[in-house]
Amino acid sequence: MEHMKPMGRVAENWMKWRQRWNLYAKASGADEKDEEIQCAIFLHTIGEEALEIYDTFTFTETEQDKIEPLIQKFESYCTPRKNTTYERYILNTCVQNGRKLDAFILNLRNKAKTCESESLTDSLIKDRIVSGIDSNSIRERLLRDNDLTLEKAIIIVRAAETSKTQVQKLNNLSLEVESIHKNFE
Repeated sequence: MEHMKPMGRVAENWMKWRQRWNLYAKASGADEKDEEIQCAIFLHTIGEEALEIYDTFTFTETEQDKIEPLIQKFESYCTPRKNTTYERYILNTCVQNGRKLDAFILNLRNKAKTCESESLTDSLIKDRIVSGIDSNSIRERLLRDNDLTLEKAIIIVRAAETSKTQVQKLNNLSLEVESIHKNFE
């Protein structure tokens, strides 16, 4: 299991590591062991940098060797370090940069998770697709739709991406045919 990286984007790193921990604990059966053992496994897998953070925690007698208070201490340490303004800036400056649409959308969805704007997530992602896609002609097509939804935007961009790929294949096929034709002249 990969160690947690407490530097950089602490809240995001913690969220991903905690998800991996939950999966690991369930798959390995660690979640069924005595809490003292669970804590030891947790601390062993979390890594050296995070262990240094652990050494700064204080526990009451009732919290000692209990997995939930231990996880909660890391949660409290990591989550306040999330800067929502910065997270939204990261989302709002995300561009396609030659990636396939699905990779771009996955990236947007992951960035939107940290923005604390659950009710606006689809709308924000749709807006980032419009302003962040590489093609100006597709952007113009999206902007013409007064009732554009995330689903419609995805359909339009996917169709454009698919047709572009098909045209490229046809052009390559045409070049191959020309090349073969020239060889037989």
